[in-house]
Amino acid sequence: MQAWASKQWIADNALMPPAPPTVAEMYLVHRAMQDHALAQSAFGGLAGYKLGAVGVIEGEAAISAPLFTRFVVDASTEASLCGGVVSAAEINMHNLEAEVGVIMAADLEKKTDGRPYSADEVCVVTLS
Repeated sequence: MQAWASKQWIADNALMPPAPPTVAEMYLVHRAMQDHALAQSAFGGLAGYKLGAVGVIEGEAAISAPLFTRFVVDASTEASLCGGVVSAAEINMHNLEAEVGVIMAADLEKKTDGRPYSADEVCVVTLS
């Protein structure tokens, strides 16, 4: 967390900490990251979780990792559209993957006729 927050990247792979040997230990590392003092002071606290590796690890439907507020761009605000940009260089990642989420104002109950909702019907219950 310190290297990430101070942007003092670990360039030598030999100096990188070893990967956790089990999924359980990986989640302990994730918990330590989200409980670390820098999670709040440098990264704005926990915003949610990133879900990934669906079907990759035997016995796990998917894995999750903490997602910090500093790396969430709210595209509904003008400030975000005009400068709330997260760059790969900023967080020392070789790629960035967009995660898209919406806030629903109401549940979409299963239709009695079994048909899926149209985009327009979904938009009606999506907060702007």
